[in-house]
Amino acid sequence: MAASTKTKAADRFAALQRRDQAVRHDIEAAARLRAEKMAKLRALRLAKEAEEAAAQKQQAEAKADAAAAKADAKASKAAAASGPKPAASRSAKAETPKRSRARAAEPAPH
Repeated sequence: MAASTKTKAADRFAALQRRDQAVRHDIEAAARLRAEKMAKLRALRLAKEAEEAAAQKQQAEAKADAAAAKADAKASKAAAASGPKPAASRSAKAETPKRSRARAAEPAPH
């Protein structure tokens, strides 16, 4: 009788251990899946942030290029304006009458 009691107890203990091991395995599998999902989401977020940063950098470069082109156009326009003026504009300027200081200080009629 003692031998059969020991065998029954050993069988129950083995069944409990198998059940515990299965539960631990399920918990570890759930934790692993959760970690994998978090890693995937983190990778997607980092990729999106990198893409947005690249787009911002590209926009900033385009803006800087546009500003540089505008400055170059302004500089070339200023260089062209500082060159010799045509004779016709000099003579037209000489023909316009000068206003007196008193008249210049008066507001223009509306």
